[in-house]
Amino acid sequence: MNLKITPLTGSVGASVEGISLSEPVAKEQFEQLRDAFQRHCVLVFRDQHLAPAAQLAFDSSWCEPMV
Repeated sequence: MNLKITPLTGSVGASVEGISLSEPVAKEQFEQLRDAFQRHCVLVFRDQHLAPAAQLAFDSSWCEPMV
């Protein structure tokens, strides 16, 4: 599945489509997300319905969550 990353404004934020965060994120997709985050500072994932365990798994991809 290909990611679609669309800037939201001229200076900050991007919308991300083409990914379900309730499933494990492939390494290649995560690298795209990390690059997009570095460029846009804020990523918006619309219409995601995550169980707490899936949220924690996605968060853990970025860093060790503080729980």
